[in-house]
Amino acid sequence: MTIYRYDLDKDGNPTGNTYQVVVTANTETVTKKITYTVNFQGAGDQTPAPITKTVTWTGVINSASNGIELRSADANASGVWTPDTTDIAVDVPEIAGYTADKTKVFTDPLAQTTTEPTDQTVTVTYTKIDTNVTTKVNFVDENNEVVGSIDKTGEATRL
Repeated sequence: MTIYRYDLDKDGNPTGNTYQVVVTANTETVTKKITYTVNFQGAGDQTPAPITKTVTWTGVINSASNGIELRSADANASGVWTPDTTDIAVDVPEIAGYTADKTKVFTDPLAQTTTEPTDQTVTVTYTKIDTNVTTKVNFVDENNEVVGSIDKTGEATRL
């Protein structure tokens, strides 16, 4: 930014003395590494290990204002954090005999934001599928008349 100063006479006319002051912003690029973690629970020894993705967010601070003013590296934007990627979606692993309460997490694309980014954590919970079934067995005679029955409960299997 350039500022011009003119000496004026008593009538407000320039006297010929002109001073030019050039002010340059003292900026510094800052980065912040943010983790997006998916924790899993509920599937016993089949529970997957956590999945973590790291995103580097970048902004520019004005050192002259003690870092209060933050703007993106894009000179046209102001007060913005910019991520180095937009896609951090995580597909939840399928586990035989269990259902998960989510199939995919962190599905919203990352975008520039004026809010300082922070670490994010999501927990996916697996629930065991009940594979016990009760089957009624009917005993019939030669006339196809039911002569007795029993209920048999056990774990369902595929044939």
